[in-house]
Amino acid sequence: LMFGFLFALPYIILISPKYALAYWVAGIPWDIAHCVANFLVSMVIGKRLHTILQRVIGARAKAA
Repeated sequence: LMFGFLFALPYIILISPKYALAYWVAGIPWDIAHCVANFLVSMVIGKRLHTILQRVIGARAKAA
């Protein structure tokens, strides 16, 4: 939701505050769907990805 808000900020100056608010509110359903999808993907691959990243970081630290 914050990304949508920040993305709408330039429209306050470029077009109008009413347009910026309408733009932001119109994007809320997409922002919510995006949030839910990100949560579900992180639930599926989060632990595995964390393990892989720890191995990569550990290998780079040993090589340096």
